[in-house]
Amino acid sequence: MNIKTKTYISCEFARSIGDTSWAKAKELDRKVAICVVGGDGEPLVTYCHEDCEYIYAEWALYKAKTAWFKQKCTEELGSGKLDLIRIDKSILLMGIAGGIPLSHDEIKIGGIGVCGAPAEIDKEIGMAGKEVFVRVLRDS
Repeated sequence: MNIKTKTYISCEFARSIGDTSWAKAKELDRKVAICVVGGDGEPLVTYCHEDCEYIYAEWALYKAKTAWFKQKCTEELGSGKLDLIRIDKSILLMGIAGGIPLSHDEIKIGGIGVCGAPAEIDKEIGMAGKEVFVRVLRDS
């Protein structure tokens, strides 16, 4: 698949990204929720450890959507502390790590959100998934 010419990722590709992040969470023994959104900011895959509270899955979605929408990691946004901003029916979650954008040539292709561990570990888990994204772009 030549994703360099597309502005979206397939569910299969989103699953590869999510699976890699999920494996990293298991490696670190962290009980998290992970969400991968596509080029329209809508969720493609969501993972949630059975011991996680439901809110973690929602916050993972908010982090992924925020990273996709703003095209920056969520900890780089906002006032330097946790900020929640409601836009229509969506919520932007800024000022805390765990939301990572997926883009190519300034085109919004998707985002990853992780919630449930300390913020920097959420980011580490999400970055494992982004490595898959970057590798596929490089190799295609």
